[in-house]
Parts: sequence; C-alpha cells; structure tokens
Amino acid sequence: MSDTAKIRQVLVPIVGRPNVGKSTLFNRLIEEKRAITGSTPGLTRDRITGTITSDNGTVTLVDTAGFQPDHPAPSPGFILNQIETMVEEGEVILFVVDATTNISQLDREIVKKLRPVQERVVLVVNKVDPGRDLEVTAADYYELGLQHVVPLSAAHNRNLSELKEKIFELAPEVFAPPEKTGMRIALTGRPNVGKSTLFNSILGYDRVMVSEEPGTTRDVVDVAFSVDDKRYHLMDTVGIRRKSRVEEEVEEAAVMQTLRSLEGCDVACLMLDWNDRVNKQDQRLAGLIVDRYRGCMILVNKTDEADEKNEKNWRNHIAERLHFLKYAPVLFTSGKERRGLANIFATADAIYEQMNRRFEANQLHNAFLDLKQRITWPSSSSQDVILKQIRQVDINPVTFALEADNPSHLTASDLRHLRKLLRDQLDLKLAPIKLNIVERLDEESEE
Repeated sequence: MSDTAKIRQVLVPIVGRPNVGKSTLFNRLIEEKRAITGSTPGLTRDRITGTITSDNGTVTLVDTAGFQPDHPAPSPGFILNQIETMVEEGEVILFVVDATTNISQLDREIVKKLRPVQERVVLVVNKVDPGRDLEVTAADYYELGLQHVVPLSAAHNRNLSELKEKIFELAPEVFAPPEKTGMRIALTGRPNVGKSTLFNSILGYDRVMVSEEPGTTRDVVDVAFSVDDKRYHLMDTVGIRRKSRVEEEVEEAAVMQTLRSLEGCDVACLMLDWNDRVNKQDQRLAGLIVDRYRGCMILVNKTDEADEKNEKNWRNHIAERLHFLKYAPVLFTSGKERRGLANIFATADAIYEQMNRRFEANQLHNAFLDLKQRITWPSSSSQDVILKQIRQVDINPVTFALEADNPSHLTASDLRHLRKLLRDQLDLKLAPIKLNIVERLDEESEE
C-alpha cells in the first residue's frame, strides 16, 4: 500500500428514507471498472461498500440500505437511529430524497439529525429524469436549508459527475501519516467476541514492549510495540464503543469501525467467539477484508482450554461458512487466559512476508507456463478465455496484471480457481492475490 499523501479512504454513507434510490445511486457511483478484479463469493447479502477514485484519492461509499431489515419498510425510528450512527462515522454524508414526491415528515426529521453537521452533508435530489430541469425540479427541496444540493437521476446516469466532484470537495484532506516502522495488525470482529480483552492481553504480554509514541487517531487506537525486537502496530476501535439501541445498529457500527481499522492495516485478525458460531455479520466482516485484499488470520477467541475435538469441528465449520477466506490460517486464542498470543505474532510475520513477496520475471514466467497447461475453467462460459501473459505490478497485496482473450467471460468461480492455482504455484498460501485481467497489457501496466 502506498504512503503517498492522498485523501485516505474516508467513509461516505448514503442515507435516506426507503424507495428514494439509494442503492441505485450506490451502484452507479461504483460501477466504473477498467479491469476484472473479482467479487467476494459466498456472502448472503448484497455488497454494501464500494470505492470511487479521483486524482485526489479514494473514498469508500456505504449503502445503508444493506443494513435495513429484510421487510420492505423499516420503521422511521430505525432509520433515525441509523442516521445517528452515520453522523458519527461518516466524513461526508449523502442524504437522498425523491424529486417526484413532496418533502415528507421523515425527510424533515432526518434533516434535524443532519443539521449539526450540515457542512459535510450533500442533499441528493434524485429521480430528476431527462426532460426535467434539474434546478427547477429540485427547487422545493431547498426549503430544507442544507447548503450543498445536487439534483440528478441515478437511473439515467444524469449529473453524477457533479456529485462526485462535490464528494471530493468536501472529503477532509487527511493525508497519510509519516511512514511508521513495523507491521500493522488490526483486531476486527462483531461486538462481544473479546477484542478489548485480547487487545489488553497482547499489550500486557510479557515479551511486549509498548512504545511511548502517540498513536490514537480520531477513531482507531494504534499502539506501537515490539516483540523479540520486531516492531508492530496493534489497531483496534476500542475507543469508540457506544451503547446501541437496536441489533441492526450494532451491526452497522461494527461494519463502519471495521472499515476504519482496515484502512491502514497489513494483517487483519477476524475474531470469532468459541461459544458461538459464524453468522451473517461475521461473513460480512470477512467480506470486507477480502474486498480490500488484506492479509488475514481467523482467531477463534475465548478458547480458554485446549479441546482438540471441538477445534477440529470449528475448522470444518469455518471452511464451510467462510470458504471465500481459505487463505486465512485459523488460530485458537483466549484473551482472558492469554492463550495463543505468541502464535499471533509468528503467523502475522508469515502472512506479511508473503504479502510483500516479489517474484523474478523468469520465475513468474515459468510458473505461469505451467499454470496455463493445467488450468481448466469451472464455468462453461469461460472456455474461450485464453491466458497470454502475466506481470507482477505491486505488493501488499501481491498484484498481478494478466493479459487474456475474452476476460469478460470469467466468473467469480473462475477467478477464485485462478487465484488458488497461483497461490499453489507460487507458494502464497497465506496471502490474498489481486488480479487485474485485461485484453491487452500496456507497456508499463499498473494496478
């Protein structure tokens, strides 16, 4: 990951009452992709985050519709509670309304929640379809008194460029900090899996030397320390716990906090509870790690005593429920009993080494030739895809640009299969691999 001084991946939640076009807007904003990079398989819900990029950096959009209950009409109380979470967690907030309807009472209640931070709120007046004047159609919504207003039509791809410009105009210029020595390890997981206890146990581990270097950001605690003369940074969102009113609010807060901790980490520790089982929220958080190509280990925490039979059952359960995270080693830990702490550091070191591995051109070429002879695509639609050449273009994560005929025919299953073959061929069994597959590689192909 580059440490160039660009805007960090600030969070931009999309909020509003139901049926105003939040998800359509989200999909329009993130749809520009120049190469196949694959999507996360195995998740039970729609994707809720995506990125948009400009010359000024990258922002992460959050589709809050993905947090709403399965029934079609979440209550006004649920939506207003959700707004409170997004006010706390989002740097720029997109408030979407429907230009084809009058201002509703719920719209006005949402504005009350947003007004204290209105300098970072964009009122998006959606559904101003072609043939209707943008400003005239949006005129009634100026009554809400928000200073940043962008009328558009997400469905018809109308005026989206102005919205993107406004997002980056308002995105805070939080530049990358000076480079720190040592690997960054983030503790992630849903509430009550023992993150804080493990965090404190690690920092109290008898071989840990905690640095006096200040490291607490706005919302992620970052503590520098060393183990056996190796430098690490441990990151957690322990500083922003708050009591949530409803279960869904707990989940969305956990997702937003996970996004923040993933921004600057090298290796993520996805923590699970030994006394529970993998659920949809665990799958979602795992998907965020996969989408961001972070190194990962899975910590089954609260394993206070060794239990080989149940540990085997847990490994089988994880292989089934988190099958898209097969490269992540599974460890059993207990923050309370300080069990398995040394394994965390040894495993993180091994993952980090593979994440930063560079391959000689000749080594990569020979491995690729062997792979081409052995590969058979799982999907029938991909039988005409022919791989031509490969080039490594980055590390952390290891990123390859590949040239191929008909790359658009590749499915998520094909990409998963290709990554597995590359991991086996190059001995990258602990690291994610990022693939950019195009019809023709440039002379200086970049990520």
